[in-house]
Amino acid sequence: MWIDPLTGKLIHKEPAPSDVDIVSIMPLKGKVGQPIQPLLLIDSNKGLHVLPSGSADLKESAGKFFHYEVDTVAQVVQGFVVGHGDVKPQKLIPLWNMELGSVGERILASATPEHREWAHVPVHIKGDASILYKYINPNMLTVVSEDDKGNLNLYALDAVTGHVLHQSLIPGGAGPVHVVACDNWIVLHYRNAKRTRFEILVTEFFQAKADEGPWDILFPGKQANRTKSAHHLEMPVPLQQSYVFPAGVTSMGVTATLK
Repeated sequence: MWIDPLTGKLIHKEPAPSDVDIVSIMPLKGKVGQPIQPLLLIDSNKGLHVLPSGSADLKESAGKFFHYEVDTVAQVVQGFVVGHGDVKPQKLIPLWNMELGSVGERILASATPEHREWAHVPVHIKGDASILYKYINPNMLTVVSEDDKGNLNLYALDAVTGHVLHQSLIPGGAGPVHVVACDNWIVLHYRNAKRTRFEILVTEFFQAKADEGPWDILFPGKQANRTKSAHHLEMPVPLQQSYVFPAGVTSMGVTATLK
């Protein structure tokens, strides 16, 4: 159902596919003058469904819409794309996969950046007034796994291309684990079985870009008009630090305050 949020009036009603399980919902670009937001539904068989019917053309979204799945049963992370073709796309096409089960690892947790709709500060100012440019990738996917040697592995992936942006081995790390991501950072809480204590691992990502002074931020000039593709992004520079935490936690989240 599509409901007007101001008046509560029912705008449109249409049954969703009932013979399959829906695993993901994405907003689509609607036609000009269309008051209803079209949605793309992805089912468990990687089938594609547009609601309302005929409200959007999937051929226009070919090669532009991406989907990922973290399968904790098969221990694999997979990426898909709406494929090109002469006819209307009916299913997602596999694009990349990361089979952690084949190397003896078990997926414990995953996370994507929260509060992506908020404007982020693009730089970090250090104590000496120098500047680090944040690596902000809204498609970053964080996966935490446990290997058969009693260690944890932290992976930061690009969910569009499947590229591994960063990988960390945490010797002696064990569950339960909790992970959150936001802006350019990842925070992981885990138990260190070797040292019998809880720890927090903080990883921040920055661009491999020199500090060109404050004028480059205030007046970026031609740099601000450059377009970037997820297939040609530079690898980030990670800064990582672990801390001893006095207790275990049951959950973690990221708060946001409107300025």
